[in-house]
Amino acid sequence: MNIEEQPYLVAYTNGQPVLLINTPENTAAYFAEHILEDVRLCTPDNNTIVSSCGPFIDRCTDMNYLNNQLVPKLTAYQINPSLKPDVQYIRNNGRNSALSR
Repeated sequence: MNIEEQPYLVAYTNGQPVLLINTPENTAAYFAEHILEDVRLCTPDNNTIVSSCGPFIDRCTDMNYLNNQLVPKLTAYQINPSLKPDVQYIRNNGRNSALSR
C-alpha cells in the first residue's frame, strides 16, 4: 500500500485516534513525539500501514516510504530534536485545516 496516496492518516496512541496531515515530515514528527509509546498509523478506512513498538518500527506496508522518507526524517529528529516541526493535525470536522497540538 502506498502511504503517500492517502489523503490523511489516522494515528492511534494509547487507543486514542487523531487525524494527521499526511507528509513524511509530519509522520516522522508524530513518531518522534511518541517515541516511547506504541503507535499505529492507519489509512482512513482503518488499514494499518505503519506501526511501532516503543522506539522500534514494527510493521510497514510500504518499504520504499519507510526507507526513503520516514526513517531519514525520524533519525534526523531524534539526533537533533530542534529540527522536528510541530505535528500538524486535521480537525475532526473533516476540514483540511491544520492545527498544532
